[in-house]
Amino acid sequence: MFLGYECLPNLKNIAVYEGEPNTILNFSTDPRNVTWKVYPTTDELDPRTIIDYGGVRDPTLTGLYDVNQTGLIVKNATTTPNSVNPISSAGLYVGQCASNTNKTGAKLLVVRKFFGRVVSKHFALARICNSTLHHVFCRPNPITV
Repeated sequence: MFLGYECLPNLKNIAVYEGEPNTILNFSTDPRNVTWKVYPTTDELDPRTIIDYGGVRDPTLTGLYDVNQTGLIVKNATTTPNSVNPISSAGLYVGQCASNTNKTGAKLLVVRKFFGRVVSKHFALARICNSTLHHVFCRPNPITV
């Protein structure tokens, strides 16, 4: 249990396959003492507040996100909105503790499965993950097709 306004951000850019469940963006603090915003790739000019200070959550985003003392949990990695979720979960995430004016952020890159040419999906994700240009951390066990 965290006491007071202790805030330990440890965000990293992450690449996952579409449909990956429960991706965690690490930001250890009391969820009531942090605000999370997302700039979804489907609407980058309109940031959405996932949760605000005091634990106030956007009810339209509860199908995509959950929060706990570990950080923000992206329940399902998506590239497009659908009838249930108004935005994609791919995008830029920004967290800020109530006790600190500094913001911290990370990009969630969601890779859509491609069924055209037979190309190793592990090769494609490894290429993205090993890019020094993107500074991306990749989950060790991506979804298999």
